Parts: sequence; C-alpha cells; structure tokens
Amino acid sequence: MLLLASLTLLGVTALPAAAQGDGVACRGRDHHGWLDTPGWTEDVVVEGSITYVAAREAGLLVVDFSDPRSPAVLGTLDTPGVARHLSVVGTTVYLACETGGVRIIDASNPADPFEIHSFKFTPQSLDVEVVGGLAFVATYDDGLQIVDVSLPFLPRLLSEEARFTRVFGVAVAGETAVVAGGADGSVRILDVRNPAAPAVLAEYDTGGSASSVSLRDSTLFVPAADGVHILDVLTPSAPTLLAVQPMPGSPGAGPVTLVNQLAYVSNGSHGIFVMDIADPANPVGLGSFDTRGGGGTIGVSGTTAVVSDYQQGLYFVDISRPGSSVIASLEILANAYAMTRAGDLLYIAGLQGMQVVDIANPLVPEAIGHFRTNGSAADVGVAGTFAYLAAGRSGLLVLDINNPTQPELVGEYTQLNDADGIDIVGNVAVVTTNPLTLLDISEPSAPSLLSTFETPGDIQDVAIDGDLVYIADRAEGLRIVDISDPRAPREIGHAPTASSARRVVVADDVAYVSCDSLLMFDVRNPAAPALLNSYSRDFGSLGETEVRGDLMYLATNGLQMVNIAGLHEPTEPVWIGSQVGINARAVEISGELAFVVGGGTLSIVDLRDCDCFVDLNRDGRADSRDFLSFLNAWASGDSAADWNSDGEVDTHDVTAYRTDWSAGC
Repeated sequence: MLLLASLTLLGVTALPAAAQGDGVACRGRDHHGWLDTPGWTEDVVVEGSITYVAAREAGLLVVDFSDPRSPAVLGTLDTPGVARHLSVVGTTVYLACETGGVRIIDASNPADPFEIHSFKFTPQSLDVEVVGGLAFVATYDDGLQIVDVSLPFLPRLLSEEARFTRVFGVAVAGETAVVAGGADGSVRILDVRNPAAPAVLAEYDTGGSASSVSLRDSTLFVPAADGVHILDVLTPSAPTLLAVQPMPGSPGAGPVTLVNQLAYVSNGSHGIFVMDIADPANPVGLGSFDTRGGGGTIGVSGTTAVVSDYQQGLYFVDISRPGSSVIASLEILANAYAMTRAGDLLYIAGLQGMQVVDIANPLVPEAIGHFRTNGSAADVGVAGTFAYLAAGRSGLLVLDINNPTQPELVGEYTQLNDADGIDIVGNVAVVTTNPLTLLDISEPSAPSLLSTFETPGDIQDVAIDGDLVYIADRAEGLRIVDISDPRAPREIGHAPTASSARRVVVADDVAYVSCDSLLMFDVRNPAAPALLNSYSRDFGSLGETEVRGDLMYLATNGLQMVNIAGLHEPTEPVWIGSQVGINARAVEISGELAFVVGGGTLSIVDLRDCDCFVDLNRDGRADSRDFLSFLNAWASGDSAADWNSDGEVDTHDVTAYRTDWSAGC
C-alpha cells in the first residue's frame, strides 16, 4: 500500500513500457556520483583523491572523492570576486577571482583552507598557471602578466604583455607560454625565458574563438568550434598544425585535460570525449563518457574523472573503459560517403570510386576490390551480382560484382544532372537527383528512363518504404511519392518542416527527418503525415541514419545513438551516447555490430549488451521488474534508491532512475 500511495503522489499510475537491453552503454554505467555545490563549478584541479574547485561566487571548495560514489566537501573558503580558474602547487592553491585578483591559499589542512596573501595587478584576473615560482595570469584588460610568487606572501609583478587583451586561458611548458583569447580570439605563443620581458613569437588563428589551451612539451592542444586543434610548437616561432580532431555530436570542443597518452575533452552535453594522442598527428577517438549534464573542465585521477558541470555541481565518472568498443578498423577510401552491406561484403562509395571490403571475420576486415571513378561516388546500391553507383556528374554506373575483387563496368546512364543517391526497388533504380529519376534496370547493362518527378524544393535525400519514396526536399519539407507505377509517380503526402529537410529515414511507419532538429512523423497514413515528436540535439553534419528496434544510429561526428522507445510520449527521445571518434558519414547495423565509415576509416563497433546499473535483478534486461525493484527500495527508504547520490531518497531519485532506465542497457 505504501508503494501504491507513493506512486499516486508522484503521478506514476503505470509503469513505463519495458526497455529491452539495447546493446550500448546505458546512461548510468559510467556514473559514479554527483555532488551538489553551493556555487557554479567553473574549474577543477585534481590531486590524488582531493579535487580543488573554483566555484565562482562560492569561492574555493575542497572535495574528497576517495569514495567517488559519496563525494564530500571537506573545506571551503569564501573569496572576493568570482572564482574562475585555479592552479595547485603542492598544497598551495592559486585562485583567479576576476575583480578579486589572484588569491594565494594554504590548503595543507583541506578542512580549513586559509588565505596567505593575494595580489591584484589588473582589474580582472581570469586564469592562472604557476610554474617554477612564477604565476602566469591571463587578464581581461592587460594581456598576460607574469608575477614572481617564489615568496607567496610577497608577490611581485615582473612584466605584462598588454598588446592584446581579453586573454581567457594560459598554459606553460618550459620556456614557452601560450595564451588563448585576445580581442580576435586567436592563440599567441610567447618566449618567457626572460619573465621580465616576454616576447610574442607567433600567432595561430583557429578560425573562431579560443578560450583555453593545453600544452605538453612541444605539443599544443587548442579546443575550438570545429574540434581540437593539435599543433607542434617545437619551433615556437613557427607552429605547425598536426591535426584537427572533431567532436562527436557537437560542433565545438571544450577544455582539454592531458593524462599520459590520452586527452580528455569536454564535449558539452555530450560528456567527455577521449582520444589517444600517442601520435599527435594521428589522434584516435576512443569513445565518450556520459556525464548526465554539460561537461566543463575535467580533472582525472586514476580511473575517475571529475567534471565541473557549471550550474549542476560536480560529476564523478568511471573512465576505466571508454564508451566505444571498436574491435577493428581499416584504412579505406578517402572521403567515404556511403556504404551498403551484402552478405559478408561491404561496398563503400567515396572520392575515388567504390571499394569492396570482406567482413566475414569482423576482427580482421580486408579490402579485396576497388573500382576507380573519374570523380566521386556519392552512393552505392547492390542487387544480385550488380552494384549501382551514383557517381555525381558521371550519372549512374552499373558494375558487375560477380567477382568482387575485380568489379567491372557493364552499363551506365549519364543523362542525369547530378546523381547523389541510389535506391534499388526490384527492377527500378531510384536516383536522388533533381528531378527525382526512375530507371528501368531489368537489363543492367542498358538502364533506361522510366520517369522523372519534379518537386517544389531541392531534393537532398530519399528513403524507400515499399512503393513509397520519402523525400527530404530542403525548404519544402517532407514529400511522399507513390511509385507503384514507376512510369507515373505521384505525390500523395507532404509535411512542412521549420527548417531545411536534409536527411530522411523510414522505419516502422515513422519517418525521421533531419533539419536543424530531428523530426519524427507518423506515416501510417502517408497522405497525412503527423508530427509525433522532435529532438533538438545538434548532431552537426548528419550522414546516414539507421533505426533498429528502439534505437536510432546516426552517422555524424561519431556514431550517435538515441533511444526512441518513448517516441509516442510527449518527452524528447533519450540520447544515449556516442562512439567512434571519426567524422562518420555512413553506418550499417548487423546484429551486434555497427560498421561505420568516415574520415578514410572503416570502424567496426561491438554493440553487445553492457553491464548496466539499472538492470537491478541482473537478468541482462532493463524491464518492468527492475523498475518495481527500484520502487520497492525507494518506498522503504533503502539507500540503494538514492539514484542521484545526493544523500537523500526522494522524488528526484525516481526521476533520475526513470531517465536512466528509459535509456536501456
């Protein structure tokens, strides 16, 4: 009765629909704990099991996370101004506090930190890095200041490089300092061998704004709008760009934390992105960890990451294994655009034509054939022993793939404006071009025109479901065309979209249309498509999309996964996570494997069920039995039901568990 009464008070009158284990990391798997903080968390520095937190108006927090599931505030110190960033040397904390200057704090007793001294040589101090008795201070008004703090109780200004202002971040290695910001948002590299007279050696423009930098030896990491820029600054006067690593699911990168051969990158609401930087010129994305909120600055100790979440306190995340399970990869065509699987073979279309990859053993994929085109191949379809290439201005190319190691051109149709996509329906090839073109391929060596269909917009993508063609028609939204008579296609339905429709996929009577957001239309009645739901997450440049059961897989900046089990409910679908650190263009799902291409790489990802926290009865499924187990624990006040780790068993825990449970496991 207590459980029923509690559920009634919560407005939970029925359990959510059962969620089948979906083969990807659930949102709770990596989550250790959470700590609500009295102020926004702007920056963290981790030393052992202690994290020092710049908490804006709340000043300095000292947090013990020796048990990351139950982090606790050990000590606090209220400071003037707004605590923005900090540097820790031993047990001395240097805290940049905007108008409060830089506070020098003794934290040898973490339960009772106290101020030793402070200095303020500029109206606003935004960041500080202390190296070898020198404090390098990023300022809003006076550029970079260098202060002698060898005697903490007697700080002394040595110099300031004020030819640029609005410096938001600073990093130092050896005789080189790098500052981020300036009125133009660029990065500047300085020689600080003589701290009394720093000299600007070079500048680097990311093409946008830069607010932080990380420097290790002669390698510089600059988070920017298009990802992390990695530069060689061995010769500081002539920095060389080594690579730009895009972020999965987000157009911009946040602060970078370097630990051994790994870089942990704040990826906003997408959590933490991890990349292997053993070879900085060829970074390898290893996967992502969900932080349940928006990721800020990251501190790492062992297998635990501490993430500042600005408005939502601190998150403690298990990083013992990245979220990606890439079991194999293979270098393929540069700029691969699309892919089709037929049996144990993948046919990949790209800049240099079509490549054939044998995946009979997914642990050891092997490139076995290649057909080179004059231009690029935008898409590929396979029917029987023939492959059909949408080859841009070269039109439609028909290849005999009876011997996949030596694809042979046997037919073509060149009277097309620009062939961008191809779908095969029986003996009909539906070519994505303007206008939509239907070809008779009953004789593959001699494709012939059946019909064309003009749309009012600009065809970007098509999806086929039976005799219906769903068209992403840019400004004209979603168009639905009946091709049951391929000689006389006719439009039977239309749905407007608020912004340009770019991609479309259809599964189980739902059309998913990518615009600035992801729109989901009920098309059980194709003459009157009805908007079911929308998802506002920004996926960046979206490639191909696949739907399998309750999961949507999106090829974008990484392989993104969205749980759409609650599609018919008024809440947004649940983003689960991202895998594969490449700019993905196409994805094929086969059983427990995902095949992802992009950036000249084929990645094969293991999607088998994970060890998920929400599976309380450990039966490999997240279902109603788990939800009932949680609710029984919650109703009895069991500490196991403190799902958000705030020390209290309350209604917030029900909401948190439901969110994680809905994501599956």
